[in-house]
Amino acid sequence: MMNMKTFLTWIYNFIWNYNLFTLEEDDYDDTNADPVLFLRKQKYKTRLYITLFTVFLYILFYGSWIKVESETIIISNVTSNIVDELFSEYGQTVSCPCSTNTILYQHFLSNNVTMHPVCSSDFIRKEWIEGLYFSNASQYGIWDFRRVAYSQFELLSRLCLISQKMASQIETDVDNTELVNINLLSSKQIQLEINNTIEFRKNNALGQMISFLNYWHTTIDRTFLVSALGTNWMLRTSFVNNTPNEIFGLGTPYLDINAEQFRQCGNAKVINPAILPSLSIDLSQLTSFWKPDFTSNITIVKGFFVTCTSLDALFESTMDCLYEFECVQLLIDYFPKLNQVFIIST
Repeated sequence: MMNMKTFLTWIYNFIWNYNLFTLEEDDYDDTNADPVLFLRKQKYKTRLYITLFTVFLYILFYGSWIKVESETIIISNVTSNIVDELFSEYGQTVSCPCSTNTILYQHFLSNNVTMHPVCSSDFIRKEWIEGLYFSNASQYGIWDFRRVAYSQFELLSRLCLISQKMASQIETDVDNTELVNINLLSSKQIQLEINNTIEFRKNNALGQMISFLNYWHTTIDRTFLVSALGTNWMLRTSFVNNTPNEIFGLGTPYLDINAEQFRQCGNAKVINPAILPSLSIDLSQLTSFWKPDFTSNITIVKGFFVTCTSLDALFESTMDCLYEFECVQLLIDYFPKLNQVFIIST
């Protein structure tokens, strides 16, 4: 027991007094310092040196011990399930010694682009739009859908065409995008990367479309472009002594049904439902060009509106009429040319 205690005491004293930086006895005279303090500093340096050296050896040993050795495994008839199993077991440490590290999306991606039902329907066809045309459309009241139907559907057709071209361009860009990776990716990771690529393309296209429509809308408002149908501005001539003096423009007045007063384009924008009068009323019998006779038999065209410009009206439209048989039949009744192209049967 005494020998063990003596041995432990010796170990303790050895560690406590161990000094790697011991100087010769004569060297202490050259330091001009207290030998006791100087010796204490040497011991502190020794302990710090040994500690750092031990940590370094541990890191070196641990790094060598955990070094991953690559292993080549040949797997035939690789399927997506096998890939998912390998990824689940080994993660991204699995790599494939392929001859190429890139592949186009079009080699493994199938696109299915779905347009809005209206943009895929007969309602944007040339025959339908031409069937809505009236050479005397400007003679109808500004609230009459026959005045603006042609321009609204023509504009709708052009916007659908732009959308189709943008969708086709997005599809082409996605197909030509390269997937670059040398490590194994799970099907979920590949799907996530594809979805991010598609979402980026869609957001970019949406931003371009919104910028284009805002520019178009601002150009119409700021430059006071006059619609040929007089839906936003009317040209008038002043006379002096029965002689034309000047031509000036007036904002087209629209009845604000809620406020029961007229508001002019340029000063305000009023959105009203598009209306069709009774077929029994002749054009010459219309009592008001600006205000419909609500006491007579009138029909509201569901989901369509009239306002200063066809663009503004189309922005507000939900086009509910095009989803109902009775409403589509109503349009065919009011636009005789449609009977030459479209036949609707129950």
